[in-house]
Amino acid sequence: MSSELLCLDVAIDHRIRHQIKPSRGEQGEHSIAHFIKLEDLYRSLDRIDHFEFLVTADLAGPLRMGGILVILHRPTNDHPFSEGTDRVVEKSPTLRALKDAFELFDISLTGEVSLIDAFPFLPRADLRTTGVDAYNARSNRHFSSFLGAVVAKQPQVALSDVTSKALESARYFLSGG
Repeated sequence: MSSELLCLDVAIDHRIRHQIKPSRGEQGEHSIAHFIKLEDLYRSLDRIDHFEFLVTADLAGPLRMGGILVILHRPTNDHPFSEGTDRVVEKSPTLRALKDAFELFDISLTGEVSLIDAFPFLPRADLRTTGVDAYNARSNRHFSSFLGAVVAKQPQVALSDVTSKALESARYFLSGG
C-alpha cells in the first residue's frame, strides 16, 4: 500500500473519503498555557536552534484549550527547521501523512491541530553524544514539560504514536528509577 494512504499505520480508504464531512465543534477557551510549557523548556536549553523552537511552537497549534492533539515521539535529526513549518511538514513522511489525513476532514494541520512531541527538543542523536545517564536525566525533564503541556491543553481528542513501551520507560524515569 502506498505510504500516501497510511497515517500512523492506519489505512485511509479512498472509498470513504466522499462520506467524510467536517464537523466544527465549539472552539476552546483562549489559552497559551501549553505553549508556555514548551517555551519554558526551550529557554532552559542553551543549544536548541531558534528555528526549531519556532516550528515546534507553530506545530503546537492553536492557542486555545481543547481540540485535537497529536502526540509524536520526538523530533527527527534532520528536520529543515530553518526553512519553516511548511517545509518541515513537506519533508517529513509522518507530518505529511497527518496533513493529508486531516485535509480529508477539511482540518488544517498547522492551524487547527496541536502536535506535541513526548520528548520535545530531544532528538535520538543526543543519546550517542551525551551518554545514557545524562540522556535519561534530559528525557525526564523533556517528558515532564510534555506532560505539563498536555494537561494545560486539555485536548478533546488525542492521537498518539508513542508506544506503551516508551510510556513505561518515561514512567520509570519520572519515578526516579
